Amino acid sequence: MPWPSRSKRHFAITGDSGQTALAEVQRSQTGIPSLRLLALVEGNIHDEVTVRRLLAAATGSLRGQASLALPLGFFEIVTVSLPGMPEMAVGKALPYHLAKAVDRPLSDFIYDWQITKAQKDKLQVTVYLFPAKAFFFLRRELAHRQLEIRFFEADVFAAFAYLAREGRLKPAETTMGVLVWPRQVSLAVYEQGKLMLVRTVALQQPQAGQTVPFERETDEQPSVPAVAGETGEISLEKLLPVGGDHILAGFNLLSAAETADEPPRVAGPSSSAEQTAGDADWSGYLQSLNLEIIRTRDYYASVVKGQPIRKVVIGGGEECWDRLEGLAASSVGLPVQPLIRTHMVPNCPPLLAATALGTGARW
Repeated sequence: MPWPSRSKRHFAITGDSGQTALAEVQRSQTGIPSLRLLALVEGNIHDEVTVRRLLAAATGSLRGQASLALPLGFFEIVTVSLPGMPEMAVGKALPYHLAKAVDRPLSDFIYDWQITKAQKDKLQVTVYLFPAKAFFFLRRELAHRQLEIRFFEADVFAAFAYLAREGRLKPAETTMGVLVWPRQVSLAVYEQGKLMLVRTVALQQPQAGQTVPFERETDEQPSVPAVAGETGEISLEKLLPVGGDHILAGFNLLSAAETADEPPRVAGPSSSAEQTAGDADWSGYLQSLNLEIIRTRDYYASVVKGQPIRKVVIGGGEECWDRLEGLAASSVGLPVQPLIRTHMVPNCPPLLAATALGTGARW
């Protein structure tokens, strides 16, 4: 897409429960965007003191436009059914139906929505909500540094925008994205230009410094299905967060009676008597993370009834990447790729850099 004049500066803010980053989005003579890290502070971006420390750590002028990308777990996601109506009428009808689906006044939130399924007599609309008090605080603090919020989105949308900019999304290649944060995981399924399913799971990583087990699996690895090559440019300019918070709570994996293929097998933790407590913690964590990947795939196939997922892209989890990649690939029988192929920004965690570039380079 065309870039605006060189006088306009663009910034990205992203973070999770432990670290928050501010970066400037820059372009080279070839037009390829890059990041310059301005500040990285410890702390949850939800905390007012973290935001103030972040802006104070960035020296010099920050005048320009800013994009924000936060983990999906920071948002509340609701699915609402509406009677069939023209799309232009949804915005007026939605507040009445949405007010019945949330347990707080709508004035407590800012929200956006997207039609995810349209039938003759019914529409399925997914809505994502963010606390209005927190948003207006962010807007005020950024305005003190002459920063105007231009885009505000969940991490999975920034991550898929990053993949699209790298040319790694194909029209016929339904893709699952998994973003591994220290205290939560964001999962999404992309199909034909939309994120059709988005969910978040609270999952605490073991403490830093614990070892990660690398034992081999005893189960035979399933073959990976062939995927026909197809190219094409996909527009993500109107991505809106979609999906359902806790939508898979209690969802059982497909039984043999529900699928023609053998249900996926999850290898258990190492039975070695020499396994350390840290190994056991990491094994349990990896099994839980892998189970959420399987649940998302099976739910998408059996309930959403989407196209078969062709690949899994995982961001984060560098501490346990080899083990996670092997476990996920053997369980779902699909190619597993890293979201970030090269370390892009010195001194910045790769997942923060990728989401910052994804949200910040939309202009």
